[in-house]
Amino acid sequence: MKPPFPADADFPLGDSGLPRRPDPSSNDALRQLGTRLFIASLAMLFAASIVGLFVFRFVSPHENALPHIHLPPALWFSTLILIASTVTIHRAAKAGDAPTRRRRLFAAWALAIVFIAVQTPCLIQLAIEHHAAIHHGLALYGLALTMIVIHALHVLGGLVPLSFVCWRAWQKHSVNPNTVRMIAWYWHFLDVVWITLFATFLIVM
Repeated sequence: MKPPFPADADFPLGDSGLPRRPDPSSNDALRQLGTRLFIASLAMLFAASIVGLFVFRFVSPHENALPHIHLPPALWFSTLILIASTVTIHRAAKAGDAPTRRRRLFAAWALAIVFIAVQTPCLIQLAIEHHAAIHHGLALYGLALTMIVIHALHVLGGLVPLSFVCWRAWQKHSVNPNTVRMIAWYWHFLDVVWITLFATFLIVM
């Protein structure tokens, strides 16, 4: 009996003439590479934004002459929440059994939701103060607001795969540890970015 696919097909064939199943380890390697490249591209974006904020504050004579502005105090609390979420998902990636990994994933998801809930009123307050200050030429509120919004959107984006993994862990009571590890990389990146952003705000604003 002839195999259902020609011998010069673009995909590998097994001994039976049927296509071989993809190697899971190869797929994980590709996803890890894609995750690293994605994080690297985002790192360049945030690095450029931080440099631009320093230039805007200390090079522009108009902005340099203006008084410093005040950040909402709740941003300190949101920083602690994000750090706790990152530590929790890191521990989930290191968990040795599925039940522990599942509990830590749910805890990290809940902390991420709290982070967004705490940052939302901060964004509203910054938007109101920016609207009031822009008449005096103070655009730093707008820059801070934009950068916080961008970071918050990336946190929301990270919630999508985290929610999917939590759902699979709830349905199947297990999840691929490599997938959890890649999500942990992304949350570590968001943590470093936010701490860097917040420190920058404290310095320049």
